[in-house]
Amino acid sequence: MVVYYACLSPPWFLGYSVLFSFLFMLASLLIAGFSLSIYLKTYSKNVRLFGVGFLLIALSYLTQAILNLFVYVRAKNGICDNLQLQSLNVLSHLGIGLHLVLMTVGLALLVYVTLKTREPKILALLLIVSGVMLLLSKNVMYAFFLLSTIYLALLTWHFVDNYSHKKEKMTLIIAVAFFILTLGWIGLLFIPYSPLFYILGSMLHLSGFGLIFWNYTLVRRP
Repeated sequence: MVVYYACLSPPWFLGYSVLFSFLFMLASLLIAGFSLSIYLKTYSKNVRLFGVGFLLIALSYLTQAILNLFVYVRAKNGICDNLQLQSLNVLSHLGIGLHLVLMTVGLALLVYVTLKTREPKILALLLIVSGVMLLLSKNVMYAFFLLSTIYLALLTWHFVDNYSHKKEKMTLIIAVAFFILTLGWIGLLFIPYSPLFYILGSMLHLSGFGLIFWNYTLVRRP
């Protein structure tokens, strides 16, 4: 059984969920665009994969925004009372699956880049393990949250290590941003216990992406 996690949000927060998803998409899209613009100058494979990873994450958040909007519009009809994959229409079913796949592949690409390896088998292994974990789990959303948390924790470790070597303001901002994003995903793991964790996770994500956007403006500043 899979219950879409926006349904565990307090009803008054659903509108904010839609807005936040679009903001997360915009921040991810800016990073993807900036990375791909650097790739056109350097032709670095890692930079290209980094940009593609964030592009997939942006598309995942776009899908999430559309799903959250669907839930928000239909909430008055009690759709969240029995919102399970079995009861969803085909488009919603595909939407949730697309959201999970895009986010998982995007995060796996980012982790692959931080490993600084050109071995495609490592990326294939990350994707296979992720797919198996999601497909075999009895609670797909929980497995998705756990997997995303692990990937974000690995990315945080990478950026913290990067800051320990460079000691630059921008690397510190990114390290803190990914640490906050990791805390946000950890918060989502506890959604079944209280809807407040959905709000907490969303606010932490907003703070993390806010720092990423701030770093983006610093990098783009002449």
